[in-house]
Amino acid sequence: MTPTRSEVLDWLETRLNRRLSVVAQADLLAATGLDRSAARGLMAEYAARFAVDLADYRDEMHAGFESLQLTPGWPVPVRGVRVPLSVTLLHDAAVNRRWRVVYPAVLPVVRDMSWINVPLLAAGLILATLTVMWAVPRLF
Repeated sequence: MTPTRSEVLDWLETRLNRRLSVVAQADLLAATGLDRSAARGLMAEYAARFAVDLADYRDEMHAGFESLQLTPGWPVPVRGVRVPLSVTLLHDAAVNRRWRVVYPAVLPVVRDMSWINVPLLAAGLILATLTVMWAVPRLF
């Protein structure tokens, strides 16, 4: 028997122990705050429950950007692609019994240099403070 979207949604809401709004259904991991390891566990349970072959599933495309949440995207931009994990994707895989998402080709792999933003920001703030402390007594 083919599972309906509401069956997949009911299973998710039971598993996550919360009601999922329409917005949360569009991007489960962002809405629920699941990290990469919790998402792996959820997907393993999902595959067992709905008999889905997850051979083509790439968890790094759906989760794994938790470390970038505190990294400002300026002056060096944060690079990466994240595909939202939605109830619709999960339902499609449950109906077809395999993961059918075609992931974007992310080539060339670029080394993420966005970590340098925090030291640059700190140095800039210190320099701006010292400049103001130097200039204020001379101007007033």
